[in-house]
Amino acid sequence: MNALEIALEMARNASATLMPWRESLDYYQDWESYGKGVYKTHVEQLAPFGFDINGKDVLEVGPGSSLWTAYLCRKRGAKSSVAIDTRRFLIKGNSPEDALSLVTYLSPCNVEDTELPPNSFDLIYSHAVLEHVREPKLVLSEIRRLLRPGGYISHQIDTRNHLDFSRPNEHLAIPEWVWKLMTSNRSSYTNRYTVPMWVELFRASGFDLLTVRETESLQHPDRPDGGLLIQARKPAPESG
Repeated sequence: MNALEIALEMARNASATLMPWRESLDYYQDWESYGKGVYKTHVEQLAPFGFDINGKDVLEVGPGSSLWTAYLCRKRGAKSSVAIDTRRFLIKGNSPEDALSLVTYLSPCNVEDTELPPNSFDLIYSHAVLEHVREPKLVLSEIRRLLRPGGYISHQIDTRNHLDFSRPNEHLAIPEWVWKLMTSNRSSYTNRYTVPMWVELFRASGFDLLTVRETESLQHPDRPDGGLLIQARKPAPESG
C-alpha cells in the first residue's frame, strides 16, 4: 500500500470510533446455503476422524448475523448447541424462526474468557473468526479449557488482507503500530497471523492435528489463497 492509501485507512479507522458498530453482518443473501456449507466443513468433514454429532454438546464461536449452522447442529442430533459472540448482532431474518428456541445464544461473550464451565463441549468450531481475535494464544487456551478430553475442534481462518482481498498478503509488510492505526476500531482488523504461525500455535496449545489445509477463496477458487482449515483433537487421558 502507498502512503495515501495508508493515510486514508487511518482516517477511516479514526472515524469508526464515532460511529455505532454495525449490528448486522450481511455478507450473504442466502444464509441457509451458507450455514449448510459451514456445517459440512466443520461437522461432516470430521466424520472420517470418528466424530458423530448425535448426543454431542457443540459450541460455535462467532456466528455473526446467522445461527443457521448452530441450528443445524441441534436439528441433526446434537444434545446442545451454544453460540457465543462479542456483540449481539442482529439475527432476525438471517436465521430459522425457531433458532433461538434450539440454540443457546450468549452475547456479549468474549472467547478469550467465556466464564463457561471447563470440559463442556465435544466440538468447538468457528468460521472466518479467529483472524479477528486480539489474543490468539489466550483464545486457544480458553478453547482447550472448554473442550472435553478427546473432543474436536474445527476452524476456518481467513488470513488474507481484509482491507483488500485482491492483495491478500500486502498487509503483512505494514508495521504493527501502523496496522493498528489503520484497523483497530474496524471489522477489517486482523491479527495478521500467517498459516504457519497458526499451525504452530495449535500444536503448542496441546492439540493433536487432524487436518491442516490451505484453502481457496471466492475470488480465487482455483488456488489456495483464502487461509487455513485446521481440525484437531484434545488428547484424551491414556487408559490404564
